[in-house]
This record gives sequence, C-alpha cells and structure tokens, in this order.
Amino acid sequence: MNLTWHITKKDLTRFRLPLAGYALVLIARVFLGVALRAGGGTDAASFSRVRMYLLLGVGLQALITYALVAVLMHEDATVGTQVFWRTRPISGARLLGSKLLTLALMFGVLPLLVDLGWWLSCGFGPAEIGAAARDVLLWQAALVLPALGLAVISDNAGRFFTLIVVGVGLAAFTGLMRIAYFPSPETVTWNLLQSRLWVALAITAAGLVAVIARQARARSVSPAYAILGAVAAVVPLILGGWNLDFVSPWQEKTDDSSAVTRAISLSLSAAEIQYDRETDQPNSARWLYVTLKAGDFPPDLALAPLTADLVWSARSGVLRTSDASIDYINYLGYNRQEPVRRLLGLSATRVDAETQRWQEAMAAERQRRFPKIKRTPSRPPEELRRLATLRFALRGTAKFEPPSTPTHPELTVEFALGRPCLLAELPLAATGRITRGPFSMRVADVENYKYNAPKRDGLPVEFEGRRAVLVETQPADSMLISARNLFRVGPADALSPDVWLLTRDQGEAIWGWPTNRTALISYVDGVQITWRTAVVQEPRVIRDGHWTPFRAGWDRQVTLAFVRYEPAGWFRRTVSLGEVDESR
Repeated sequence: MNLTWHITKKDLTRFRLPLAGYALVLIARVFLGVALRAGGGTDAASFSRVRMYLLLGVGLQALITYALVAVLMHEDATVGTQVFWRTRPISGARLLGSKLLTLALMFGVLPLLVDLGWWLSCGFGPAEIGAAARDVLLWQAALVLPALGLAVISDNAGRFFTLIVVGVGLAAFTGLMRIAYFPSPETVTWNLLQSRLWVALAITAAGLVAVIARQARARSVSPAYAILGAVAAVVPLILGGWNLDFVSPWQEKTDDSSAVTRAISLSLSAAEIQYDRETDQPNSARWLYVTLKAGDFPPDLALAPLTADLVWSARSGVLRTSDASIDYINYLGYNRQEPVRRLLGLSATRVDAETQRWQEAMAAERQRRFPKIKRTPSRPPEELRRLATLRFALRGTAKFEPPSTPTHPELTVEFALGRPCLLAELPLAATGRITRGPFSMRVADVENYKYNAPKRDGLPVEFEGRRAVLVETQPADSMLISARNLFRVGPADALSPDVWLLTRDQGEAIWGWPTNRTALISYVDGVQITWRTAVVQEPRVIRDGHWTPFRAGWDRQVTLAFVRYEPAGWFRRTVSLGEVDESR
C-alpha cells in the first residue's frame, strides 16, 4: 500500500500545475452559476450568454480530462518500447491501482470539494447533496473511463489522438448508416429504450474495463483492438434491435399505490387522428389526440400524467409507441387550479356585472349571425381537474397506416397525484430572494409596457401590463431523468414546481403558462437555474360601452405564488380507445 500511495503522490506532485488549471475551470463554472442565480437585471440575452459560457466550460473540462488521463497513463505506459516501470519491483496490478487512485482523487474528490460550497450556498441538505454528488461522479466516470481505455493502448499523444478520431468516426459512420438504411426507426416505449441503453452501456463499460485490466498484465494491443472493435460492432445493433424489456419486471408496481388511487377510475373522453394541413403529403404527418377523464379523487390533489404506452394493431403490424410530445391540449394548469385555490384559500372569482351583461349580449349576437357555428361550452373547474389530453406523434412511423377495418387500440397510462405546497408568496414588485430549503425564488426585474389590442366585441382595447423576470433555483433532475426528457418520452414536468399570478381581492389565480413561460434553463453541477418571464395585464371592464381600467394601482394587488407538488400516489390504467375518428 505504501508503494501504491508513493506512486500516487508522485503523480499528484508532478501534475500540480495542470490540476490547478483544472480546478480553476471548475471554480469558474461555479462562479457562473452564482451569477445566474443572483439574476440581478438579467435578461434573456445575458442569461443565454452566461449559459453558453457554462457549456464552453463543460467542453473545456472534458478536453482537460482527456489530456490529463492520457499524460498520466503515458508517464508509465503499458505499451511501447520504453516501458521502464517493468524493470522495477512494481507489478501491473499495483501500478494500475495507483493510477486509479490518482484518477479518483483528481476527477472524483476534487470536483466534489469544489462543488460542496456551491451546494451549501444553494441550501442543499444531505439528501440533495448526495443526489448531486452521485450525478457529478457519474458524469466524471463517463468522461474518464473511455479516455482511460484509449490511453492504456497508446504510448504517446499522437496515437491517443488518432484513436479518439477513429472512435468518433466510427460513431458518426454508424449513425449515418442507420439514417441511410433505416430512415424511419420504430418508436419504442420508454422501458424498452431504457433496456437498450442499459445493455449498450453495460457492454461498452465491460469492454473498456476488460481492455484496461488486460493491459496492466500484457503488452500486446491486438486483443484490445479486437475487444473494442467487437464493442463498436455490437452496440449499434443493440441500440437498434434489442427487443427484450427487462426494466418493467424490476420496476415498482404502480397499478395502485394506495386505497385512494384504487378508487380512481379512468375513462375515454375523446380520441381522434389529425393530419398536418401544411404539408404537401397530407397522409404523412399524423397526430393522435387522446383525452382521458379520471374518476373522483380528493379535491386537494392534482392529476399529472407520467407515461403512456400505445398498442395498435394495423396493416403493417403492431404499433407500440409512447407519448413523445410532452404536449397537453388540456394544460396542466387546469388540473392544478382547484387544488392550488384550496391551498391558497382563494374565494370564488368575482365577475363585474356590467361586463358580464355586455359579453352575454355579444355572445347572443354572434350566435344569431352565425347559427351554424358550434359553440363549445366551457367546462367547470372541477371537470377540468380530472381531464388530461395527450398528443402522440405518429409521423415518426412512416409505415404505419390505420387498418381498413376498425380496431380497438389500447392505451396504458401512468398517472401521479400531487399535493400542492406553498414555497413562497411575494409581491410582484419584490426584488429580494426567498429561500425555502433547496428552492429559491427571486424577482430580478419588473418592466412596464402598453399594448393596443385588436377590437374585442367591436371595441378597441388598450391596456398596460407588467413583465417580471423570475430567477428560480432548485435541485436538478438525475442524469437518468434528464436523458428521459432528452428523448422526449413522457411528460418532463409532471409534478414540477410552478408559479401562479394571484389577485386575491378578485379571487383570480392564473397559472404560469402561457402567460408565464419558461424561457431558459441552465444546469450547474446538480443545480437547475430557471429564467422565466411572468406577464400580467391590467384588468379592464366595460363602463358605459367602453373598456376602461378596473381600478388604479392594480399592480400593487398582484402577488406571485411559488408552488411545488409532493407526490401523493400513483396509478396505472389501460383504456381501450375504440374506433378512432380521422379529421382533416
């Protein structure tokens, strides 16, 4: 052990200057995160610029990692004609152990020490720090392992660089061949996609570990090239053709998590296929819209779809796909409004009597002039709370055609129930930061604007508004969840925190989308920083046949409520869609 530590200490001393530069890159990324989190006067352009600097920092960090791993291994190379360490009483296993210890200290312990202060400043507790540290270590391992596998079979920087170019070229060639010969790959379910990814990662990691372990005992590189070549040939086949789902049997059963979820029924409200009218080939771009209605559940809980798997027998076989759009016609705010109103103790929304009479008269006039236009009645909030509309993109399955005879496709959906919890409520004009554990919110800036809207019911409308720049910080999702969102399978924001615009004296609660759109998101070592713009318009009412301001100083009555959702149960249901209508 003393000899192992002696070699490690020698390497750390020799690389103290490069390590100092590497640490400066890590510290610079943290300072950029601090600047984003402060958000003073931040606009979209400056946020995007700092986010670009963060991405450049990630690239520079990866470049330095590869360079340091290569130089570290080439100091005592396992191949080549000048392998001096073999003339000393050092075994290959001992040398490899010392190098691994050095790499662990350089790319494991050092980043964690740099990030620890960042996590503590963000209010992270032990659980959040543990999750963030796990993801940082996984990211570091994903960088170091391939670099180490190539470094042990090269004895100089030129050959190491050549191997990197060959590896990138093989990956690009594989991708191009897949595009050329499989232009419309099958859309797979999330669990099958996970199975393919886990198998591909396991084979890649096993191949690299085998190469690293072997080179510590032997100098010949031919078997190592054979192993890496086999990995390069097998992984694309796994990603494109593996059909065994071994993730589902190991997942926690989510048919029902409690007595509350077992009492919830799920029925089909509507299902139809719509074609993209803007394309020259009307049958090439299809969307399947499915609206589901959940049965009764406690009024203080919000409903959120998690995943959806569709099975549809067609002329071309069985279509298996997942909800890949993360889009809702029935916005999540409808599902959440009633529970949030109960949480905040809001009274019923007040409607100005003269304005309501005017709008009813205009509606009656439109119905008289255009009697054939079907008016869709508005749904009450209690009914909207139970609805969820999913959009399936069928355009990715070019060979899929609806069968000539009606079939009954089945949809299996997993839902979560969330209980809203108030993080903070602050006035629209506030500029201080509010911190609640690992969550922090700040109104960085507020600007005024005026807008001349088109005529409404024959009357011109001119109103004022306020735009508030919000900067929010929270723990980032794990790498697995981030990959899930990257592949756009299932809703990314099922139970994510949101913002509500409140006017308590009028009983108004407006969900943060689309008036409060998420503009930009950046990730800094386990911390998610969100920049968004909350927009609120001056309330207007009808007075003597004219739109006029409702009251002076209206913006002083507006507050921002930051709400998060604690998981309160989950359930899975399978629904038959019956005969699906097509509309063009």
